[in-house]
Amino acid sequence: MKFDHRRDNPGHSEWLTDIMLMGLAPVLVFGVALSFARLRLSTYNILKTIRKAPEGMRIKDLYWFSTPEEVEIASRVLRRWMPEDDEVLDPEAVQMADLIIQIGLAHFPEHPRMINTQANFLISIQHNYQMGPSLLQHITKLEDSTQADHYAVFAREQELKERSKEQNQGVGLSDLVGYVEFQRNFRMLARAYRASLMTLKAFWTALLHEDIEFKRLVDAFAKIEASAKRTDKVFKVLLERYPNNENLYRMYARFLEHVRSDPWTANKYTLAADKLEEEQDKSGGLALSQEQGVASSIGNVSEKNQAILVIDAAGILLVANKQAQKLFGYKKTEMEGKNVSMLK
Repeated sequence: MKFDHRRDNPGHSEWLTDIMLMGLAPVLVFGVALSFARLRLSTYNILKTIRKAPEGMRIKDLYWFSTPEEVEIASRVLRRWMPEDDEVLDPEAVQMADLIIQIGLAHFPEHPRMINTQANFLISIQHNYQMGPSLLQHITKLEDSTQADHYAVFAREQELKERSKEQNQGVGLSDLVGYVEFQRNFRMLARAYRASLMTLKAFWTALLHEDIEFKRLVDAFAKIEASAKRTDKVFKVLLERYPNNENLYRMYARFLEHVRSDPWTANKYTLAADKLEEEQDKSGGLALSQEQGVASSIGNVSEKNQAILVIDAAGILLVANKQAQKLFGYKKTEMEGKNVSMLK
């Protein structure tokens, strides 16, 4: 329109085109803002209705969704990440999204789009690679499934096959990636834990002043509670991801005792850590020593009857079996990684 020489009045055409082009930007911005506001308002109304529902109400009656697409949009909008790590989902948001999907399934139990939403949630969010793919197969058997549904299932299955192929081709790389991920998550947890301890320190430091203001104490209490909630969320996410890590359980127990002032719950996690340690001792035996290449030196020794210690050239304890722990009166975590000079 702007460059069309066949117009009788090219100046008018250029002016009109410029006006249209300049008007597109605010229209697009307004459209995006309106869509964002609509999604947020809709999600807010859904959450408000569900949370105000009386106890004992049937899951189908918690909220009325008009279409499976509405369920999928609501569950996706709810996804939010932890402030400490933008790769870890907020467990409360995940739980609420799961509830919304269950409500949608109560309304549309055999709808292909609804089942596909549940399958994607199980695979992508909950990492359930058994039930998720089985639901995808169920979609292809439904009479109401369309070619679009079949293609979505095919694309998802191809993605899972590629993922499985990559894992099978590089087990060692997978282990390395898992170790790096654990270290990154542990550092994130340490930062959150340290922040909680610093808020406690700030509170007790404020109490040392003679002319402390009441508002300052209230603000300090609020900071302690907010920091403790964030750290508690990180702990729960990591405990769910690494359920067999006894050190994580002990660390959480210390957090509950010293920050949350909850020694009873802390004792439960300490007992759980002790139980995990005992199970690992029973099932693992000298697995750690074998991994570190020292099995050949103690292969002819009976672990059940004799105390066994394995140290490196620097005198650091690498392995201490159950008999050695009983002999010296230390737990496994108290011995391994320490210098042998501690055994006096």
